[in-house]
Amino acid sequence: MGTWRRSGCAAIAAALALGLGACSGDNDPAGEPPTTSPPEPAETKPISPQESSFPAEFRKQVDPICAGAQKEIDKLAGTEIRDRPTLQKLGGVYGDTASKLEKLEPPKQNATAYKQFTDAFRDGQDLVKRLDSEVGRGDSSAYQRVRSILDQVDTNVTDLAGQYGFTGCAGD
Repeated sequence: MGTWRRSGCAAIAAALALGLGACSGDNDPAGEPPTTSPPEPAETKPISPQESSFPAEFRKQVDPICAGAQKEIDKLAGTEIRDRPTLQKLGGVYGDTASKLEKLEPPKQNATAYKQFTDAFRDGQDLVKRLDSEVGRGDSSAYQRVRSILDQVDTNVTDLAGQYGFTGCAGD
């Protein structure tokens, strides 16, 4: 009796497997050749409360500070910077702007993102200070990097401003 049960169960299982396999319809992926195309790209940028737009009331406080800074930077960078006082003013604009922005209190859910934003201005200040130090040591060729520093800082600020809705900094 034990042998029949094992062989009978095995036969039933085999019949069921064959029956189920034979019942597969047109939607059975096993019947289709494998595809070589990659899957559709998924949205890879995570959305978090820190990355979402800031409230309109807060943006209204940030935008005039950014617009004023942009106006000063454009004025200083309008001609090629080839002297230390102008270079130092440029660093001062980045530092002053960061200080003004840091005095604002962002919504709690946006605090980390806002720190990243103000840090972009601090980074600009630091880059210009380092460049000024090189010039102070007699490396006048350092002035050649002013434009690339301006571009780098502008790109960082503009990208973050665009993400957070600060149109005064995004150049809108």
